[in-house]
Amino acid sequence: MEFNVNKEGKYAMVWLRNDEKDDPEVQKSLQPLVEECKKKKFRLVIMESGNRDLKEQTTSLLLHNRGLERSEDEKTTYLPKSAAMAR
Repeated sequence: MEFNVNKEGKYAMVWLRNDEKDDPEVQKSLQPLVEECKKKKFRLVIMESGNRDLKEQTTSLLLHNRGLERSEDEKTTYLPKSAAMAR
């Protein structure tokens, strides 16, 4: 588990590894942190490790956020027809 606090942004981040995210003891140990963040009016972000390919998922997210689509061969990207016609 990794824990970071950003006092200026008023948020705290917890990173849980795969072996920690489903552990009831770890979940229970987070409860005091949840209460402390509520009391201090901090936003608490709990991130869990996944088991998907990081590069693939990040690429898909970036393409989606840019409004781009992949070709069938996945080697090129292009604007969807609706967006391309709007230009």
